[in-house]
Amino acid sequence: MPRYFYYYFSSYFRLMAQDGSARTTVDSVRRWMLTDMPFVLPPLDEQRVIADYLDGETAQIDALVAKQQEFIGLLRERRATVITAEFDSKVKGRLRHAIKFSQTGPFGTQLSANEYVENGVPVINPSHIKRGMMEPDLAISVSCEKAAELSRHRLELGDIVLGRKGEVDKSALVTKTEVGYICGSDSMLLRPAAATVPSYLWWFFQSSAAHNQLERWSVGSTVAGLNQVTISNVTVPLPSNSEQRRIVEHLNEQTNRIDALIAKGEEHIALAKERRSALITAAVTGQFDVRTALKGT
Repeated sequence: MPRYFYYYFSSYFRLMAQDGSARTTVDSVRRWMLTDMPFVLPPLDEQRVIADYLDGETAQIDALVAKQQEFIGLLRERRATVITAEFDSKVKGRLRHAIKFSQTGPFGTQLSANEYVENGVPVINPSHIKRGMMEPDLAISVSCEKAAELSRHRLELGDIVLGRKGEVDKSALVTKTEVGYICGSDSMLLRPAAATVPSYLWWFFQSSAAHNQLERWSVGSTVAGLNQVTISNVTVPLPSNSEQRRIVEHLNEQTNRIDALIAKGEEHIALAKERRSALITAAVTGQFDVRTALKGT
């Protein structure tokens, strides 16, 4: 029975993946995997009962997951609205007045792929920026000697790394952990001016107001790209230093609350998916009597 086979295959390859026997999914089954697979084939009526039971149970779980995903989507929209609302001021100035300088990452002969080393000084490109934080790939790093050659691209505390090509909506604030990293060729380094609170400028780059401008000012016929000239034309609200700090504090507080709810939602989804998989495995391997379970419902 096709539905029973599907559930059985799902369970079998999940267990194989867990114990390292195979790195595969139901969508990437190979012939040798099927021919070598042990198979439990109960009578057709029992297959039908198991499949019907799992259809009903998994549908309920999938509905709960869908609701959680919808809730998380609404939370993300709320988060974006909270951020953008703080930068809706009509009093704006050019970004060049809020930074000391901007610097694109090394390109051409300055840094080639064959100069990357393992476990060296990380090089940060947009792919290493996730949810406003840096997650370096230690395979994309350079030696200390090469990092010294690229000192003009060295990240300092409070700098902002901005995606320059293709992912201009990605940015990260340099903390103590990332000091000394190198700005990658697909990124741009911004160093805030003395009157600019670095975290305020970073929050601005999380807003839709900033994203819209960066996309508009980006250049390139096939791949979006920013440079020192275009980035300087971005407009940004420039309130007093104290007001910048108030905005940072407010956004930290509000987004922390929303992020906590998102994290709980994601945890519920992970648990529901795990329960779904465990239920399928238990049913097709006979760990409980499906007919008895149906009688109890």
